[in-house]
Amino acid sequence: MDDSIVQTIKQKKLNSLAAKHLHVRSRADLNRLNRFVDWLAIAVPILYFVPRFIAKGTGYAVPVEIGWESIAAILVAFVGAKIAYRWEERAQTHSKLLGENISLVRQADDLLLMGEVGIPESAQLFLRLAEKSESADREAIGEPSQKDKQFAYREGLKEFGGVSVTCPLCRASPWKFTAGSCQLCGNTPQ
Repeated sequence: MDDSIVQTIKQKKLNSLAAKHLHVRSRADLNRLNRFVDWLAIAVPILYFVPRFIAKGTGYAVPVEIGWESIAAILVAFVGAKIAYRWEERAQTHSKLLGENISLVRQADDLLLMGEVGIPESAQLFLRLAEKSESADREAIGEPSQKDKQFAYREGLKEFGGVSVTCPLCRASPWKFTAGSCQLCGNTPQ
């Protein structure tokens, strides 16, 4: 394999590491939303029975019913949002793509270990898979904020190069983060 293919493989590996961190963060956010709605769906009916039973036949029955209807409407809204925005399906997609990115990193490592004896066809196949994965990543993640991109790049850089790695643009270590002006990692240039 020539040097340009090796550099491209390294870049695809770094891209996969960064995407992995974006998927982990997105999946965690969606899983929190899903758990919140699920707990709400369980808690609202359970918590309703006690006040309803106590207020039955008293002057508090009407306010309890009004409170129940309000809480039920909120629950229905959250369940509707969960279904409409496909939070569970999106979390599963992030899990699948997370696995694909981890696999791509392993494949890149294997190719880089082969070095000069690497089979060009294997490298080309890897690059096609990486392009397909990057396309799926963009579709699932959308356009992350600059801050999220920088976070993912720093975390990917840490995994890519270990403790001695630095950002190629600002030469700062991702291990010693101080918010700054670097466009790639968001660190303070060294």
